[in-house]
Amino acid sequence: MHATNKFEGAKLNPLFLTFRNNNLESSFGEYFGRYCRPFVRYGIVISLCIWCFALLQLWLADQALPEGLVFSIAAIVIPLYLTLWWLTLSEKHWRYIQIFLVLTSTVIGFQTFYLATTRFENTVLTTASLLFTCIFTFQVFPIRFLAACFSTLMVYFMATVFLLLVQPYPHQDLLCIYLSAGTGWLALAYSAYIRNLNESRAFLLKQKVTSANASAEVEGYIDHVTQFFNQRYLTETIKELLSPPISSTFAVVIIDIDHMNKIMDKNKLPNSDRLVMELSGLVRDSIRQADIPVRHHPEKFTLLMKDISLDDAHTVIERMRVKTANHRFSGVKEPVTFSAGISLMGHNDLIGVALQQSTLKADKAKASGGNRVLI
Repeated sequence: MHATNKFEGAKLNPLFLTFRNNNLESSFGEYFGRYCRPFVRYGIVISLCIWCFALLQLWLADQALPEGLVFSIAAIVIPLYLTLWWLTLSEKHWRYIQIFLVLTSTVIGFQTFYLATTRFENTVLTTASLLFTCIFTFQVFPIRFLAACFSTLMVYFMATVFLLLVQPYPHQDLLCIYLSAGTGWLALAYSAYIRNLNESRAFLLKQKVTSANASAEVEGYIDHVTQFFNQRYLTETIKELLSPPISSTFAVVIIDIDHMNKIMDKNKLPNSDRLVMELSGLVRDSIRQADIPVRHHPEKFTLLMKDISLDDAHTVIERMRVKTANHRFSGVKEPVTFSAGISLMGHNDLIGVALQQSTLKADKAKASGGNRVLI
């Protein structure tokens, strides 16, 4: 029985970026709400700075600012920002953040467009104001994809009505505005779609791994000596979870203890359990909580290190190698060392290939004398 079977109906709908499993979709909504809170705060600060800069430029240009315009900005923008900031202070309000983000980006987007159109009457600035709305909605405010599309298209619709009925532009200028703004919208929307898709896939992978880890001991996936995952876990669960495409990259590390048989014979050790247990403690202290350790052979460990560069992984394993060589193992007179090989597994790579590459590098390091790390 695979732990991932618990996620029946969890398949991601790539069009709407939702999960078929309602409980999973609700969990993702809460996760996304928590994730977006710091970005909402950054966006509010940046947006307020832009508003102050725009009003300062108008004032320096000696353009009379209508009291109605200043009042509308103060009366609409500030309360919306204060409300959004208040919503980010508590996790229980996460459901309302998205609603107010849609409202805020729509109102402020049209207000920016109105300011650029009526005060400057410049096609470039008019187009820039529409793209400004898209940048904030799709990039700065992390709104779910469909909500962001709705908000930006509402601004575009209101802008169209305004340009046709209230302040008509020449047809040539209108064509230039819509071609430029439309192209920009498509590019920014596609970028936001990819980002949201990767976030959804990363969340699903996290949930699957969490579920697999929670049931690992029940399913017989834990090595009793090291409390690491075992070969069965690597074969049945990880290879399934990390089937391409995946949302993250992984450094795949093979750690092979040097001269294990000689150490056991020389020190008359009945078995390798105590030595391996001590080494697993050193490994556990050297890696991050998100990394996945596996004992897939009596003398070998596999480490799956998520979202780390090859150089950074090499630094971690090299530090671990030095720490191991300097450690005094119980019942062992001479230093205990290991050889390691590291390879990088990309979004579309197979974990089996990465494991094979890391194993070959570890074997090469061991054959050349041991106590070294190859990448």
